[in-house]
Amino acid sequence: MDWENVSKFSKAEDSTGFLLWKVYGKWRQRIDEALYPLGLTHMQFVILASTTFLYKKGSLLSQVNLSKFIGCDVNVVSKVVRNLEKRGHIKRVNKDGDEKTKYPKPTKQGEETASKAIPLVEAVDEEFFNYLNTKDFNADLVKLSS
Repeated sequence: MDWENVSKFSKAEDSTGFLLWKVYGKWRQRIDEALYPLGLTHMQFVILASTTFLYKKGSLLSQVNLSKFIGCDVNVVSKVVRNLEKRGHIKRVNKDGDEKTKYPKPTKQGEETASKAIPLVEAVDEEFFNYLNTKDFNADLVKLSS
């Protein structure tokens, strides 16, 4: 096989996907370092922060809808929610008339942890993305995530 003609890119840095992968890895490492003192993984943070944010806004989403909100597989969300529940950060509740579906709700401890973690992650984001026009960048990310 002629490997010179496998890719249309002559350098890895010409590939948007490859660059996105590298940037994501660097950003994720910084997020992990910021969350480590709180004993949270990045996925635990995303689920806890999203659950807390939505709950404070008056929404109680099922695990299925939470997985859609954050863009993650429902089985992964379910596993992480169970872990956060064991650690006292989340309580799964039922809504009146719906005894089958579980709705993750932050506990007081979960809200306190989220209130410590969110500023840490926002500080990483601010520092990491500081030179970008974040308004335009975020608008592009919204388009890509839709």
